Amino acid sequence: EGALMIAQDQSEMQVISVRGACEGPLRSVDVDLPIGRLLCVVGRSGSGHRALLERVLYAESRARYMRALTPFEREGQVGIFKVKVDSISGLPPAINYLRWDVVPAGTLGSYVSLDGPLARFFLTVGQVHCPACGAVCRSYKADEVESEILLRAGDGLVTVLAPLSLAGGSDGQLLLAELRRSGYVRVRIDGEIFRLDNQLPELGASPIEVVVDRLRAGGEDSRRFIEAVRTARAISRGQTWIVDEEGGVAAYNQQLTCSQCALQYEELSAEDLLEPGEVEWGKCVQWGGRSFVDILIMPIIQLRDLLAETQRDEISSLRKVLDELCEMDLGNLTLALKLSTLSTGEWQRLRLGACVGSGLSGILYLFAGVVSAVDPLQRAGVVTALKRLVAAGNTLVIMDAAPELLKSADAVWECEEGTIKSIGPEVLIHGVEGRVVRSSQEEWGLRGSGSWGEVDLQLPKGAMIGLTGKSGGGKTQFLRDLVLPVLKGNRKDYHAQWLQGRIRVHFPVRILRERTLLQEVGLVSRVAELFAQTPAGMDRSYPAEFFSVEKPGGRCPACEGRGCVRYDLQFAEDMELLCPACEGRRFRSEVLEITYRGANIAEVLEMEAVHAQSHFTRERIIAERLSPFASCGVGHVRLGQAVSQLEWGEGLRLQLAMIRSKVSARDFVLLDHPTLGEHPAEVRLLMDVLIALLEGGATILVADHHPDIVASCSILLNIDKGQRVEGVGRPRV
Repeated sequence: EGALMIAQDQSEMQVISVRGACEGPLRSVDVDLPIGRLLCVVGRSGSGHRALLERVLYAESRARYMRALTPFEREGQVGIFKVKVDSISGLPPAINYLRWDVVPAGTLGSYVSLDGPLARFFLTVGQVHCPACGAVCRSYKADEVESEILLRAGDGLVTVLAPLSLAGGSDGQLLLAELRRSGYVRVRIDGEIFRLDNQLPELGASPIEVVVDRLRAGGEDSRRFIEAVRTARAISRGQTWIVDEEGGVAAYNQQLTCSQCALQYEELSAEDLLEPGEVEWGKCVQWGGRSFVDILIMPIIQLRDLLAETQRDEISSLRKVLDELCEMDLGNLTLALKLSTLSTGEWQRLRLGACVGSGLSGILYLFAGVVSAVDPLQRAGVVTALKRLVAAGNTLVIMDAAPELLKSADAVWECEEGTIKSIGPEVLIHGVEGRVVRSSQEEWGLRGSGSWGEVDLQLPKGAMIGLTGKSGGGKTQFLRDLVLPVLKGNRKDYHAQWLQGRIRVHFPVRILRERTLLQEVGLVSRVAELFAQTPAGMDRSYPAEFFSVEKPGGRCPACEGRGCVRYDLQFAEDMELLCPACEGRRFRSEVLEITYRGANIAEVLEMEAVHAQSHFTRERIIAERLSPFASCGVGHVRLGQAVSQLEWGEGLRLQLAMIRSKVSARDFVLLDHPTLGEHPAEVRLLMDVLIALLEGGATILVADHHPDIVASCSILLNIDKGQRVEGVGRPRV
């Protein structure tokens, strides 16, 4: 009976069924991912886990969305490719958060869509102050004018005026004649009322104020009063002046008008507060003693508490998003903060908090490194937020090997060489492996006082130095904005002591250049010259440029050496097809007839780095530059492959391999979260590379939470914004 119930539950469980996925390294993968669950998909770089999520699930979801649009709606939408898969069923709409290192422009408030609603709320409840004199500005609807008059003048007689300006060379006599024809009887000039059929004083620059009516507000004259206000506005472009029995004049205009200097302004919108022009309206609109600008630079936790006191339905969604951001431990940030200044952990938590606060349901969310990006003490809160997102009716598929996530996931899959299998989390959870190496007994100092406060550190040279601290504490900024410029001699308020001779500073980041591996390592010209110097190449007088895709001549003119032709179809899916001229070989057929040791230039570009090293073993410089790739785990990368297509771990180790080939005691390597979301096997590969760099004499400063990294550091520095940077000694394994 129990087995029958389990089978029935499984049959009723909704799944995303993928059959025959062949994108990238995937080899006809079949997998069923349960909907409404927290799932982990892990694997080594190039194993296919990213291809499954990004090039199958997300690409197919986006393609289906495009097919659902009309041709008119598809206009301008590009970048959609046909997915190499036999079938996919049960696929919900997908949102891609896999690229954790790509941060858009803008502010935190604009990203979580709080700026606009908050600005509109401020215009509703706030008070506008005149930019010129600081007095209160107001605009009035017609019925609001009557209410104001009853408060100020009671039931006394008032005169409703419509001011008409004579500025700009207007002919006053023509204006008076037009008023007579329209049936108006009286005007007010310089504070005195005249009949239009009597002799009028000489008109100057003073406005002519048309007497629309004289009556009492409220009571039986209420309708007549409102009609008089509307008439005044119709003939004076929205202006209404009211004169009481004592001769006092007040403006109750349809436009925003200063109560003191009578300057008029256009009606404000949320954009006026968010995008200041000549006037900074964000500073002029106030509520509760604070301007809109003050609200934007207020810590989120304080803003949440302030709005909690206002029980208005229109801001309930704002309070929900603010609550989620505080739950994600982001309450110390502000809405005005630029996204580019956020740490990796803050950015990951911000995206997650925005997802939970959005209230969406039935979505497939794809994340990478969302748990491992934060301090271990903060990970429980992130996992809880992920579960809340699932409880709201969503499906989460995450690329992350953090133990806290693996233990909480409903299922874990591992990709290996293009295949996928279900595993238990214990397979990926290992003990701490610390390897401390120090190649020198020398020390160097980092001293100074500036934006980081006072820093006075004595650090080991030729060792690994770890940066610890809470996510958002400033580890990334410490590396990027302090250590990097100090070591390069570009920051004057701090300085590095006891560093003799010239040093080389490396700060590897994601490679975005559309360059091949051969171009990245600077071997294009050397390889091209080898082909040009072959007997066949010299016999045909082919220059070295003919064997490079960088310049025209020998490359295929149809695809310009790319090997494929891309078609951006405006009303259908984009297509990328094999170049019909060169059939993907990138070069002219006559150039491909030239070979070096039995391989033409197209075949060389298809060689993996390991194979290419043995192929060019007689060429010392080429072999030496390619030799570190195998030990760094990137020996499988092809010479003609674009390095921008490499996964983060592969790209990082590729850059470290190029450093390793010429590493010495002059090298300083700065690393920011190098193990983020990586498979344990990838971390071990990275550790091997770092140990080799240390043994070569390099000094490494690394910000990372991984226990293997922390346990391998010679010293740890605690980084916390606004606090003195202190060394906390050797870590305990």
